[in-house]
Amino acid sequence: GRRIGAFGWSMGGAVALMTAARDARVGAVVADSAFADQGSVIAFNFQQSTRLPAWPFVPLAFAFIRMRAGYWPQRVRPVDAIGDIAPRPVLLIHGERDDMCPAEHARRLLHAAGATTTHLWMAPSAKHVGAYFADPAAYVARVAEFFHRSLGVENML
Repeated sequence: GRRIGAFGWSMGGAVALMTAARDARVGAVVADSAFADQGSVIAFNFQQSTRLPAWPFVPLAFAFIRMRAGYWPQRVRPVDAIGDIAPRPVLLIHGERDDMCPAEHARRLLHAAGATTTHLWMAPSAKHVGAYFADPAAYVARVAEFFHRSLGVENML
């Protein structure tokens, strides 16, 4: 009988979005530095760390992940699920200088949500999951206010 809010960072943010899309008991979501689709983030990070082209290495990595973990990374796509969350509120938080999951992912998620109940807070100087560290007081206040407003929960802090 309690109101449920989901809060996740990075992959946890992606999981929170995908869970809320499938479970109406989740009343509000905060996703910090979530990816829009896992496949492109893996390819981006592979290219950043190795300076090699994605092809043929990333498809081989996907096949290895499929064998070891039992799923296809390119099928993990919060961007395809976020539209199913509305009209429940979502707060997307992302750093403009994110070096692991480009800020474009947050913009793609916002666009795919297609709802006035989804909001994007871009932290100008933050890297991956760094918005909190850029201004901890503002971060806590904004997240607490979001959940208070969205879930009607008193005394968030």
